[in-house]
Amino acid sequence: MTARAVVGCDGGNSFVREALGVGQDDYGFSEPWMVCDFRFRRPTAVPPARQVGDPRRPTSIISLGPDHHRFAFMLDSAGDAEAEGAPVRVWERVSQYLTPDDAELIRVATYIFRSTVAHRWRTGRILLAGDGAHQMPPFLGQGMCSGIRDAQNLAFKLDLVLRGTAAALERAGVRVVPLSVDGPLADVDKTYQRWFAERDWSAVIVRPDFYVFGAAGADVEPRALAEDLLGALAQPL
Repeated sequence: MTARAVVGCDGGNSFVREALGVGQDDYGFSEPWMVCDFRFRRPTAVPPARQVGDPRRPTSIISLGPDHHRFAFMLDSAGDAEAEGAPVRVWERVSQYLTPDDAELIRVATYIFRSTVAHRWRTGRILLAGDGAHQMPPFLGQGMCSGIRDAQNLAFKLDLVLRGTAAALERAGVRVVPLSVDGPLADVDKTYQRWFAERDWSAVIVRPDFYVFGAAGADVEPRALAEDLLGALAQPL
């Protein structure tokens, strides 16, 4: 198989990340959770979304659509997965909400929720995204939301890679950082002066999606740098 670019969206045990030899920073969060999916047989009054903070049995309940529901239970250890995943034990756990007359148990799987970030997310024309790049506890939809943010963030970067400009920007010391403040380019020197000084940067480009291009080196004239970067993005200044 040949390709102009590869995006490794292949999960927490990413083959792409491992093949590239990319390490990870591990922030020490590691919890085994058992996910149990059900298909309703009849209308049932199950909470559409609920986090149960019972220290004896932390539980997450979430709707997967009109006919499907998910219960996730924290386990004491990953070694408990086989015994606790037996259907009779699952039904005991959900008995407060469901019975076999209400729903069919269609899937049981155990995951280790972690908090990790890969040391780098791009090597040449190979990029990482999703759990291949970072992992976090996926509660309150943040697993999916982080994936959506990755896809939006990756789109313009992949365009740079395919047009061959990403390597040149990297050699020039250009980096991408998230920013939550929207400021017009004309106000860059005033708005971000302290921010620049702390990082020894000279200019940024604020994109409509609030991602910022920044470059190291105080000797670079901001307007000229902005023109170069916007030209690489095929956008008018």
